[in-house]
Parts: sequence; C-alpha cells; structure tokens
Amino acid sequence: MHRIDPVSTPARVMDILSKTRSALASNDIAAAGAWVDACAAVASLDTGVPVARLRLELGHARGDADLATLRWAAAEEIRGEVRERTALPPPGGFVKTIGTWGLAPHSEAEFTHVVKDTKLPSDMAAGPLRLQLEYCVGSGGGHQLHVCDIVLHSEADGTATTIAEIHNHISGPDPDPWYSHAEATVSDLKGVRLTGKWRDQGWGNRKGRLRLNVLAGDPADASEEMAEFLMKEGISAAELLAAQPAGLACCRCRGASPAHANDRSIRGHSRCRAALATLRRSVSICCVGWRWLASSTSTR
Repeated sequence: MHRIDPVSTPARVMDILSKTRSALASNDIAAAGAWVDACAAVASLDTGVPVARLRLELGHARGDADLATLRWAAAEEIRGEVRERTALPPPGGFVKTIGTWGLAPHSEAEFTHVVKDTKLPSDMAAGPLRLQLEYCVGSGGGHQLHVCDIVLHSEADGTATTIAEIHNHISGPDPDPWYSHAEATVSDLKGVRLTGKWRDQGWGNRKGRLRLNVLAGDPADASEEMAEFLMKEGISAAELLAAQPAGLACCRCRGASPAHANDRSIRGHSRCRAALATLRRSVSICCVGWRWLASSTSTR
C-alpha cells in the first residue's frame, strides 16, 4: 500500500488526498472524480501523490468494465516509486533471440513456429520470462507483411495468448529493420510455439520474417509493493503485462500513437514525428509514472 509521509507533504495536499479517499470510501463517484482531478493537478508539484492508483480506485468505484489501462498505469507508478526508493536499475533489455522464422510466402498460409533454443544465461533470475515478438518486412520497394490469427502457446503454463495482427509495408531503400510488436510472459521456454497465418505482398522477393526474443525482467516487479498490488487486483504478472497499451506507428504511413511508438518507425515523416511528440507530451501530463518503451513499436 502506498504511504505518504505527512511531514514532507504540504498540508493542503494531505487535505486533498484525505477528501479524495473519503469520497472513494463513501462511493461518492462525482466528488471522487473531482478530487482525483485535483490530485492530478498537484502531482507535478508533489511526486508522492499516487494519481494513477487513485484513478484505478475510481474506476473500481464506478464499476468500469475495462480496467486494464488503469492497472498498467498504476503498476508503472509503483515501479517508479520502488526504483526511486531502492535505486534499482531500469528494466533489462535484450537477452537473446530464441527463434527466427521466414520467409513469409506470397499466398496466405498457416504456420507453426516452435522454439527449440531453450537455454538461458545461468545468471538470469528465476521467475516469469518476458518474450518479445518482432517482425521484419524487408526493404527495397513495395514489400509488405501481413500476419493474422497470431497465438503464443505455452505448454508449461497451459496458456494460449492472442496477439494483435501485423499489417505493415516498407517502400524505401532502408536496410531491413526489425520492429517490436508485442510482449508476453511464460514460466518456461519448453513447449513454446507461435501459430498463425502470414503472407507478403504477393510478388517479387520474399523477405518477411518473425522472431522471438527473451528480455530481462524489471527488478521492480519482484518488489513487495507489486506483489501486494497484484494480489489486491486479483491478477497475475502475465495478465498485467498483457494490459500494456497497444498503439500504432507510422511506417509509411499509418499515423502515430504514443504506446510502443518508436521514432525509428516514423523517420522521414515530419508530420508523424510531430504528432508523436505531441502525444507523448499529453501522456506525460495525464498519466503519472508512464514509462516509455523506447525500443518498441506496434502496428496494426
């Protein structure tokens, strides 16, 4: 549970927090919403105000059907506080690629890609593994990649995670870049496979590929605060990760969105770069504790 030090917090902020929690406790939705907005207004002046968690509490009080985005923002807020308090390093990055598959056919076909490389570095901490799905469209002019009905299967967990479709095209002479599309968690690499349907542009050279990477975990996710949060919300770490906001990225040209957007994917499009910058500023104001995943991009 988040606790604010009353000694270091101005009396007025404490009063606003008190009124917010009182309104939430009494289920006065209108008043609670107004007080949560007031907390957001003072959050930039006092970093101890847990605005994201207050918005989540308000969502529960209103009976909102979809709390995934609010939960993710609240978890990000907790991660930021834990890292600040304990001086933990930021989330780890790339560990290794465990499977690369291609080339996408000209006509749509089903695929089953099985992970065969299940060895991990001995110094990796035990716990859920973060898997990152990336794709490569190819370059040289007119290349496309379309992947649908994507499911990540884990025999160890008995799960089948549905992943958003990929529809992307490259029409410039740039080197073949890889784009990060989605993440999922598994407890073990044994029995992991990716299924779906895919095709390319239907003519010319075939260049479309997919690959799965293992990413290092976030040390803050192992904290007592995060465990308490997950227990309170009644969700697992995998379900929380699945709540990451998905978004769009330009790629000549599908617009710009803040979540998972990468400047690399919109190079050459000044309009989309400007739109992305505006969206990022908006999110940083509205979502306290938002952490940009600067290395990833998502497209639909």
